Amino acid sequence: MIKCLYGGCPKTFVEDEIKMFIGDQLFYKYKKFKIAQIKLNNPDKNYVNCPIPDCEEIVELEQNLAEEPFVMCSYEHKFCAKCKTPGWHQKGKCNDVGFY
Repeated sequence: MIKCLYGGCPKTFVEDEIKMFIGDQLFYKYKKFKIAQIKLNNPDKNYVNCPIPDCEEIVELEQNLAEEPFVMCSYEHKFCAKCKTPGWHQKGKCNDVGFY
């Protein structure tokens, strides 16, 4: 969310509102910058980009990937953080994908 810069205005803008004001091309640049800033400001955390085409979300990896490699971005795209395969497959079967 971005706070309004007009003096004393309490309004904050969510990403859908931001996109509406600036258009797709500039919004794409905004999202790339935002992701870079999140990674830069949190060097002790591990992030992975969502592999779904046109999804710009990143997911913070909080779990041990050897134990639980499956994650979901904020748009509910499910994927394996180890092999970046969309959907969930059997544990330990990266690149030999048998979905369930």
